[in-house]
Amino acid sequence: MRRIGITFILVAATAGISRGQTSLTGSSLAMQSQGSATLSSNGYVGTYLVVPAGGATVDFTVNASEGSGSGTAPHMELVVADTDLGFNVNSTTASNYTSGPITLPAGTYAVSDERDYQGNVATTQSFTVNNFSVSTLSGSSVSFSNVNTDASGNALAAANTYIANYRQGSAAVTLSGPHDIPLLAGTPITVKMGRNQFNFGTNVAGNSQSDINTYLASNPTAGSTADNFQQFINTYFNAVVPSNVGKWSEDEATQNSITMGAADTVTAYAKLHQMTARMHNVIWGSQQPTFVNTLLTNAQSTNPSTAAAAKASLNTAITNRIGYYVGGGDSAATNYPSNQKNTVTGDIRAQDYSQIDVLNEPINTPPYNTILGTSGVANVYQQVQNAIANAGANTRAYTNEYNVLQNAPDAYANFYKNYIESINNAAGSQVVNGIGVEYYPTGQGPAPSPSTIEGALLNLGVEGLPISLTEYGQQSSLSASQAPTVLDDALRLMYGNPMVNTFMIWGWWAGATDSMDSSSVLVNTTWKNSNGTWNLTAAGQQFVADMTAWTTPTQTEYVGASGAINFSGYYGDYYLSGEPTGSEDANVIPYDLAFNQGTSTYNTTVAKPENWFFWTANGSGTWGSGSNWTDSTQGGGTPNTAGFTAYFGSSATSYNLSNGAATTVNIATPAVTVTLSTPVTLGMLVFDNSTTSYTLAGSEISLQGYNNANGHVAAIFVNNGSHTISAPVALLDDTTVTVEPGSSTLTISDLLSSSVNLTKAGPGKLAVNALNLSSLTVDAGTVQVLANGTSASDSSLGSLTLMAGASVDLTDNSLAVNYSRTNLPSVVVGYIAAAYDGGRWDQPGITSSIAADSAEYTLGNVVNASQVLIAYTLVGDANLDGWVNSVDLTLMQTAGTTWGSGDFNYDGKVNADDYALFMLGAAASAKLGRAVPEPGTLAMGCGLVVIAFRRAKIGRL
Repeated sequence: MRRIGITFILVAATAGISRGQTSLTGSSLAMQSQGSATLSSNGYVGTYLVVPAGGATVDFTVNASEGSGSGTAPHMELVVADTDLGFNVNSTTASNYTSGPITLPAGTYAVSDERDYQGNVATTQSFTVNNFSVSTLSGSSVSFSNVNTDASGNALAAANTYIANYRQGSAAVTLSGPHDIPLLAGTPITVKMGRNQFNFGTNVAGNSQSDINTYLASNPTAGSTADNFQQFINTYFNAVVPSNVGKWSEDEATQNSITMGAADTVTAYAKLHQMTARMHNVIWGSQQPTFVNTLLTNAQSTNPSTAAAAKASLNTAITNRIGYYVGGGDSAATNYPSNQKNTVTGDIRAQDYSQIDVLNEPINTPPYNTILGTSGVANVYQQVQNAIANAGANTRAYTNEYNVLQNAPDAYANFYKNYIESINNAAGSQVVNGIGVEYYPTGQGPAPSPSTIEGALLNLGVEGLPISLTEYGQQSSLSASQAPTVLDDALRLMYGNPMVNTFMIWGWWAGATDSMDSSSVLVNTTWKNSNGTWNLTAAGQQFVADMTAWTTPTQTEYVGASGAINFSGYYGDYYLSGEPTGSEDANVIPYDLAFNQGTSTYNTTVAKPENWFFWTANGSGTWGSGSNWTDSTQGGGTPNTAGFTAYFGSSATSYNLSNGAATTVNIATPAVTVTLSTPVTLGMLVFDNSTTSYTLAGSEISLQGYNNANGHVAAIFVNNGSHTISAPVALLDDTTVTVEPGSSTLTISDLLSSSVNLTKAGPGKLAVNALNLSSLTVDAGTVQVLANGTSASDSSLGSLTLMAGASVDLTDNSLAVNYSRTNLPSVVVGYIAAAYDGGRWDQPGITSSIAADSAEYTLGNVVNASQVLIAYTLVGDANLDGWVNSVDLTLMQTAGTTWGSGDFNYDGKVNADDYALFMLGAAASAKLGRAVPEPGTLAMGCGLVVIAFRRAKIGRL
């Protein structure tokens, strides 16, 4: 992991600090983890950069030289915010290494030049930074502020700059409902942040299952400790860790008698509430079972055989503990025994952990280091990593230590960095892949120092591993008046560092048995004030203020025509589906979007989109019965509002908001009739069941979209199956009907006349009784006018557009299409000609599936002053009066090119082929008892056409 985005007022520069420098000698750099500009081992030199308002694009130049020695050149890493650039320092002569353009928003930045662990594992040479400079390529002129003291404010300013610009961003999210069904344009989307990507966590106190139940009991009584505890952590924390029940003494007090249930309760709670679970810890020099303490003592015996036997037994005990604590030990097991699984979730335990403290406080509590040595400790980590891999988990294995950020042997925490490197070097890989630091600020000794903390964090960051502040608690010697500032500083320094991803507060409630001093806690013993608000300490008020500031305000965005919304906010997990107030606070409903740094465009499927109602009855029923529906907010009711969606699928799921349990009803009845006893108004209807055929019958359905800038459109979407709406359908807004499967048909048997525009999408078929609309656009598939037998249905369109491959099937009906300069009659007639295809009617266009089965019938047309009139009629019916007689023969012209002048086969000319069609239609007309031409007239017409045809043929010789 290297560098892990919001808006704050940046901390102003302290008066008197020089801001004008753009070039610094290496020896003058404010931060030098090894006390000089020469990095003989992994570490860094660094300073601060100030970018004025407006931001700037800069590049950095490092003048460096390689130290003596042979082998691979040392690796240098230039780091600023989330930019991380590597160079091999491969010359003993001073050489320039330039970054290339880097764009930085206004603010203060920590800039470090590292000799990094990952690039230098097998390298012994040092390198020296001779000079460090910055050039402004565009924007405001930048300069160095080369000082790292608390008085300068640079450490906190850099943290605030990072929080302001790199812990949040903007997202474009294309949304769809179940099975990728697009949401209706104009749909309001409540964008609510569920949890921050950064882990703000806390401990769950206690030494037993009973203690844990005090805080995490299911369905707690209102006002109880468990109720208040869960309300607070669900609101302000997104990570938990057991403070004691994860320790060896509580999990295996008697050897081979495993009691992990209490720890399992904590991690199961985290999983249910979509929190990060830390586990603390596999082994430690304290709080070990009696049998382990005996082994630790004997393993340090002066008697070699006693020490060797105890060490071997200790290693066996550790391996067994890893087996049940993580799962699988170091064997590639596929079937795990029950004692390796969480007793609540049933998961292999590692699958429920995000982070795990393997060896706790190894330097300050050293027995395991003393007994096992570096290689032995590395082997423990390797076993843990093997178990994690075998379990298919993503858990990171941490080391954890205190006096790292304060009261450390050196201000840059080199002792701890070097220890981590020694373990990984011994293992030959990064078996320690997470760095845990504890921070217990005190009023004694050195005061809490932001500049010192920043210096140490930058040095630990050289390892390229995520850093977690695993334990934070203020000591009694720190005054209550200091507590809010110290806590705020710590929160900002961690959240404002690219390598830190976790901040865990221990002992936040004054009533907890293992809380810190009263100056540390966030909530007083009495949970709430008389008005129902939290009874917060001064530190608690500061904490809540920070958590509120770093939570994206809930906002409403509207789905655009492209199906997307745009919003800005902190990186984290979001609800986009309109969960009710309360459920998202408990976090039991799955999140809809993981908004991550580095990704700005998303395609997200929302299981329960806002304002969607799901039919839940496995059989027929009435629309107006609330028991037949579940809705996205689970507030009850039935769909009957403009813009709302009624979904008829193959299943419907509802959630128990107290425990997250899902109840799913499968709908498999072959035919379901939904009866509307009163009219309803909707924005969209969705049909999504391939085995159940839905019929909507009864009162009128009006389709009307949302009344907002992106709305005023309605839709019907058939995702699976064939379905029928026999209820009258009124289109009140422009409507798109999508029939996605090519084999599916949506039948609307009573589509009312409307002045709106209808678009048909998808390869399937829309069958309607008539088309009386402002316009019809068929993007794909077929729109069919249902056959009416002898009572033809007349349809009228203001305009008609058929895209390539699309059709309108008039069956036995007529259609009038208005034309204009943009909707030419030749285009409309061309649709018919294209579909005709020599009488086969097998091509896209304006067609007739009934005419395709009868040689005597076809689609004719007449163009008048404003319309193209199209009708299912007998061939030869030039004037579309339903008769084929002398009137039609008279209209036939040898120079004709239209149906009305005798071009009955749409080939652009009138000849014997058309006369033959005329005769076919005349014969059919006679069978129907309709008048036919007089014999003499018929013969004369025949002769004229034949002569014209022959002349035409001679002319082509």
